[in-house]
Amino acid sequence: MKDKFKLSKWTNEIMAVVLSVFTLLLLGQASDVSLHSRPQRTENTGGRSEMWKGREDDYIKSLHKLAKVMGGYEAIQAEERRDRYDELLKSVMEAEPRLVLLYTVWKPNAIDGMDKMFIGRTGSSPTGQYAMTYSKETGIMVKRVSADIEDSMAYINGPNAYKDSIDVPILRKIDGNDKYIIRVMIPIINCNNNEVVGALGCLLIVDVIQKALENIIKTNDEIALMAVYSNDGTILAHFKPERIGRNMLDADVEFGDSRRGIFEAIRNGEVYNGQEYDPVLNDNIRFVLKPIKMGASDLNLTALVGVSETSILRETKTITGFAFTMAVIAVLLTAAIIFIVLGVISKPKITITDTLKDIPEERIGITVSRGNKVDGINVKNRGTLDQSVREVSLLKVA
Repeated sequence: MKDKFKLSKWTNEIMAVVLSVFTLLLLGQASDVSLHSRPQRTENTGGRSEMWKGREDDYIKSLHKLAKVMGGYEAIQAEERRDRYDELLKSVMEAEPRLVLLYTVWKPNAIDGMDKMFIGRTGSSPTGQYAMTYSKETGIMVKRVSADIEDSMAYINGPNAYKDSIDVPILRKIDGNDKYIIRVMIPIINCNNNEVVGALGCLLIVDVIQKALENIIKTNDEIALMAVYSNDGTILAHFKPERIGRNMLDADVEFGDSRRGIFEAIRNGEVYNGQEYDPVLNDNIRFVLKPIKMGASDLNLTALVGVSETSILRETKTITGFAFTMAVIAVLLTAAIIFIVLGVISKPKITITDTLKDIPEERIGITVSRGNKVDGINVKNRGTLDQSVREVSLLKVA
């Protein structure tokens, strides 16, 4: 019986050690997988920040459609073209509340060959060049001549005339408030000879970025921090709104030594993964940067999303509790099974021992000489009998 309990105890202890080691290895592997898979999961989460970028692209696509319509100007009577396009610009401005300003600038005499006839007309330069602007910068829509003729002509006659031009966001007074705006310019191309004859430009308010960012953070508990930068490092949206307008090198101190690498990734429009300890959150933060290309231009904005390791390992902790519970149950079940199996295996031995106990000791200690018999068994010599006695004694001790 003692052997049974000893063997059962040793076996259970071995099983407990094996299961514990296996469980720890499994949990360690689960943690590593969780931590290493987080950059991809973080990037997917950060991809939601592109929803505002989709809206910007919708505006840019609308401008392309408008520019394409204007490119077919030769199908309209020359003397009607300016009036027709004035109404077109006005209707677009009325339909799009986020457009602060919408304008068009054409090469001299390109639209109708009648610049001199339109000198003094609203929307014409001093030489009569067509340069109409509709603006809502003061909160009321007005029409006037464009103040951007020189820059527009540089774009129209420049090497990148066939590409979209989107400038870095700048701060501008809009209806009495400071707002970040993006200037977008689209080429107007003559549909008959593929010549760039003018440009269509607009100013877009980008404060919707901050609203989208705040909504993403609010609806995703795992996100610890988030920001959107222009390609010079200027903060356009941030989980700490008071930093908007500052450069990330000066403002985002929680990124420590990673700030320079982040800044270079922003400037070059590259994906960047990293981690830093945030003393404010008292946690390690893993983050990913993802460039967001604006239209067909060379401008990239960059979205940054960071998650804490605590949130990363939250699922692993749940698995840990479950795994240890299952390990304990497995050890107990194993112990019960082993105890039962050992009982079955050791039963014949116990029966033999109990039987031997019934043999009178005086019969075991009989002195015989060569040739004598014990219980009908021939015993050749005393040594053989002594050996048998010792074996029986061992059985009784066991």
